[in-house]
Amino acid sequence: MIRSVLVTILAIGGILSGRAQPSERGRAAVVEVARVQSGTVRDGAGAVWYQIEINLRVKGSGSGRERYASGVGVTLNLATETKEALSGWEFYRAAVKAVALENGQHVVRFYLPPELVARDRLQGDLEFWAIDLSLQGQEMPKNRSQVGEGFSTPVALENFRKQLAREAGRNDGVLLPQHLTPFGDFDSANLGPTMTRAEATQPNR
Repeated sequence: MIRSVLVTILAIGGILSGRAQPSERGRAAVVEVARVQSGTVRDGAGAVWYQIEINLRVKGSGSGRERYASGVGVTLNLATETKEALSGWEFYRAAVKAVALENGQHVVRFYLPPELVARDRLQGDLEFWAIDLSLQGQEMPKNRSQVGEGFSTPVALENFRKQLAREAGRNDGVLLPQHLTPFGDFDSANLGPTMTRAEATQPNR
């Protein structure tokens, strides 16, 4: 009898269900883009890559799970100007998902390979980019810090996204997250957050 009463109390309290209490849910961490920088960098062999560095700020509280933002998705969409493409632009996109980000600052990096740096003469800061953030698969509200300075109006940003949807597919797999480049080894001290890996979802056969 005593045991059944105790089980009922625990279940009502959310302990057996594993659900966070309302006060904990109210303190969930928030993720935002603090700054974006871009430019050329050299790998350990001296090859020149184009790096896009996204500085994220996580705002959490307390001392438990609420200090962490879990399953943080970061998608980078960008356009580079080139005379070789019919439209005058090349469009790229790539996405990663961080396992968990603790309260504070974090850096996520993407790279365009040396062949494109040479072909399209990439240098200086990019102006046409947009970053999408998500938590546990749920898209987060967008704000001005998530888009480049090249977009002066909402219409310009909308046109960019439409053209991205039409043209980026042919370049899928070209824009690379840091862990898929030589910087994952050469610059391992600055590798950034641990990312989920698709190849880890299938058991060995």
